[in-house]
Amino acid sequence: MLFRSVAAAAVLAGCRGLGRPLTAAPIVIFGAGSAGCGIADRLVRLLQREGLSEAEARQRIWAIDRHGLVLEGQAGVSEAALVHGRRAAEVAGFIRDADGIIPLLEVVRQVRPGVLIGTSTVAGAFSRPVIEALLAGIDRPLVLPLSNPTALAEATPADVLAWSDGRALVATGSPFPPVGDRLIGQCNNCFLFPGLGFAAVAVGARAISDGMIDAALEALAARIPAAADPEASLMPALTEVQVVSAAVAEAAALAAVAEGLATRATDAAGARRCLDAARWRPRY
Repeated sequence: MLFRSVAAAAVLAGCRGLGRPLTAAPIVIFGAGSAGCGIADRLVRLLQREGLSEAEARQRIWAIDRHGLVLEGQAGVSEAALVHGRRAAEVAGFIRDADGIIPLLEVVRQVRPGVLIGTSTVAGAFSRPVIEALLAGIDRPLVLPLSNPTALAEATPADVLAWSDGRALVATGSPFPPVGDRLIGQCNNCFLFPGLGFAAVAVGARAISDGMIDAALEALAARIPAAADPEASLMPALTEVQVVSAAVAEAAALAAVAEGLATRATDAAGARRCLDAARWRPRY
């Protein structure tokens, strides 16, 4: 759940840095397994916050699995993926391959997405033709090859940036070195999980709600450098994890209080006192 929220925070921050609403262009998720569908669900919540209905938000997501583009009622596809299945009329003009499936490249050409996310473990799936087709539809795409370990990433940041003439915003699931002067952000759970868990314990939350995760995601997105500068990293530096965790913890704790889930605090000031009292400082 939290990895999915970290990826969603990267998408949200990247769109903000570009001055582009999340609703501006479709989102393609290549790899409609548990991770990909989880990211889709979190993005649907963000799209709803921008005014779309759930049905409208799900229409913005195009999911692809090993059978190609997920279609309505398709056999062998999970229920989580089928909620994003496309109707036959929607894809009547799409070209199918020799196996009768609609592949990634054709989806990108037809859909013109603004965000391309990989959770497939298919190394090299984001090929040069895919990136070039992406650029034909939008000037500054977000490309997130999130599969790990590194050898299974859908593309390397160096290739994505070379093929896009530096126009793509890139974050990965595995660590990659900088490309020139561009730092490559890693969608790492460490930016969200410790702060969220700490907040829940500190305020005695009875449960961790979607609202708490949303608040934590928003706090993370606000501290992603690309949210202010699209040429900057699409995730914070790992050296910033303590600062980010503190912001995430405060946001989650305040959400717990607002939802009546906190057992040790009844207002914002009380939540902050709980956080301060529970925080360990390595001083000897």
